[in-house]
Amino acid sequence: MKNPTPASTTSCTPAAARSVLWCVFVVMLLGVQAVSAKKIVFPSSGNPTCPGNRLHKITLVQSNYVQYSEFVTPVPALRAVSTCFWMTVQDANRAATPLNYAVDEQDNTDNLTVQYRPSEGSWTLNINGVRVYTARAVPLTPQRWHHLCHSWDGATGQWSVWQDGSLMDSGVNTRSIGTEIPAGGTMVTGQHQNTLANMGMDAGEGLTGSLTLLHVSSTPLGNPQSYPTLRLVQHLATDCTATDRGDVVGWLRTPTRGYGGVLQEVAFQNCGRF
Repeated sequence: MKNPTPASTTSCTPAAARSVLWCVFVVMLLGVQAVSAKKIVFPSSGNPTCPGNRLHKITLVQSNYVQYSEFVTPVPALRAVSTCFWMTVQDANRAATPLNYAVDEQDNTDNLTVQYRPSEGSWTLNINGVRVYTARAVPLTPQRWHHLCHSWDGATGQWSVWQDGSLMDSGVNTRSIGTEIPAGGTMVTGQHQNTLANMGMDAGEGLTGSLTLLHVSSTPLGNPQSYPTLRLVQHLATDCTATDRGDVVGWLRTPTRGYGGVLQEVAFQNCGRF
């Protein structure tokens, strides 16, 4: 795992001061290659870029280079976490890591890792190196957008996994009660920070596909059996407007630093047809 990124107060907001034109100017100034007015190819390293206030998506192919996108933001200590996102896969049989967070490059510990494991038919969540759940997964259809939500509450140990607005699996892990995810690490999407090779990434667990509207919150979704939680997730799975919903990571607000040739392009605000 590479060195954690220093805390940054940089923020991408829809305010006029951080408009799309300003972000494009900054990107060009920093030397990021502009493929067209709608596409940006990230270099293998560089300064964080601001996506602006338009909805965007990223695409990763993991060909020749290990590809991932880093959220450049200070991460607080977390006693609960939820994340929702839209994702496609190109290979139905390949594992994927939509969210990974790690603090210590020497320990290579999964402080927070959400993984899709099609060979096992499961989604997994690891916190501080401990498996919190292995949840049933409905296979993701290649080249089709799916909406996913994962939630864990350290106060009760309750967790839940949702796909396309429906509850896939839930439970309670009493051993996770009172667990705290430490602050100050590096949060990424598209790869797994668990080896010292490949710039600290596990190439075999990288996402090949596209992702958009990923949000990370410091609060859980709520009781998975309750009607308010069901209605909330169903709303998230049908509302694809360019909106920030996460207090830890907001898809529009949080700057990113891409590695290995991640492609970023403007997306349509149309669920399932980004």
